[in-house]
Amino acid sequence: MGPGRQGTARAAVRDRGRQVTTEVHRVAPTAGAPAVPFDHGAAEAALATLRVAVVVAAEHGIALRAAAEDAADGWEGSYRAQFEQARDVLHRRTAAAVEALHAARRAVLAAVDDANARQLAANRAAEQAMIGGGPPP
Repeated sequence: MGPGRQGTARAAVRDRGRQVTTEVHRVAPTAGAPAVPFDHGAAEAALATLRVAVVVAAEHGIALRAAAEDAADGWEGSYRAQFEQARDVLHRRTAAAVEALHAARRAVLAAVDDANARQLAANRAAEQAMIGGGPPP
């Protein structure tokens, strides 16, 4: 195969009895190219875990919002203003947690993309060295 040989790999985690899989694009080293040091398996496991965490955090946020709305329904008087302030803080923190989990997923995907780009460069360098008759860098 040429310098762009590619593949995918899977990682799986369990979420409430369901298996959640994540596939990550992986560029493999070609003949004469050194393998770029990157733990694709760990990246895949992190992505699968983060995928479940995003879903769980979002579901809990929705449930908390519904519970807070139910608790506030028809409530007038004592501590209502404090409850609304606490509810608003809870909503903002839940949204921030979900966004932080999405950001972590994006960071892992960026690391995978970077490793793949470095592997493609190593593959091309090895191919050029073979064509030119010299040893790979």
